[in-house]
Amino acid sequence: MTTTEIASFILLLTGAVFFFAGTVGLLRFPDVY
Repeated sequence: MTTTEIASFILLLTGAVFFFAGTVGLLRFPDVY
């Protein structure tokens, strides 16, 4: 893999983690939203 592919993979993985964390937080604490 090239450096660009590795960087994009890491960024996508990080974004997915934050997306799922935000979704779980929104479902567990709907009153905050």
